[in-house]
Amino acid sequence: MEDTGNGQYIIIAKHSQILLDSAGWSSGDGAPLMQYTANGGKDQKWQILQVPGEKSVVKLINIHARNKLISVPGSSKLGGVQLHMWSDLGNDDQKWIMIPI
Repeated sequence: MEDTGNGQYIIIAKHSQILLDSAGWSSGDGAPLMQYTANGGKDQKWQILQVPGEKSVVKLINIHARNKLISVPGSSKLGGVQLHMWSDLGNDDQKWIMIPI
């Protein structure tokens, strides 16, 4: 994760050094996420919003898609599920725990 200013971040895959991106510049509910080469697009920028009253828990909001969060489809607890963006429903499948490494 790297701060790009104005409270915006890029999220970088450690293994590939490629950025988290909304596929095809998509901005609607269900837009799939992927890794993609850095291009400076707003679809690769994220706002980190602290969840009130939940230590280290955040929501990750896409700058391009305005108010769309990284979400786990169907609140799945299975590995290998394709993540997507969805409007803020306040569900735990849209909340992420930030752990310093």
